[in-house]
Amino acid sequence: MTVRPLPTDFLTDLPFAEVLVNSNSSMPYGVRFGGDRPGPNALFAAPATIIDAVSRRLIKLPTLPWIWGHLYLISSDLMSSEQQIDVTSCLPSVVFDDITISEASDQEPDDISDAAYWTVLRLCTRLGMIQGRGVALADPEAKSPNP
Repeated sequence: MTVRPLPTDFLTDLPFAEVLVNSNSSMPYGVRFGGDRPGPNALFAAPATIIDAVSRRLIKLPTLPWIWGHLYLISSDLMSSEQQIDVTSCLPSVVFDDITISEASDQEPDDISDAAYWTVLRLCTRLGMIQGRGVALADPEAKSPNP
């Protein structure tokens, strides 16, 4: 299985974004957003195409450099390949307050990217990393459980 590397060219020159690279293969497997403000550590894992789309939308947020803590977006493609990445070994000193893994879906790619973007914003809002104005904490697409 050939793994598509995570595109990171658009993240250069952003002081609040750090590309995470596998030391064994020199392949990017994720990105860390955040600055010097202490706070929670949140991890969101999804396929590289989704991480790419979410990252491209997040960097357009003018307040992203001021989030509390750090947001890690990790490509799940590398977690399930021969070049397997074990997140805990790559980031041994990080204690995550929340880990969210994107589920496989049969939705259109644009819908999946949009849903992932809002999931990341809800995650950051719930942990107090951002104020979350305009972010509904409940997923509007989620169905309530049957009684």
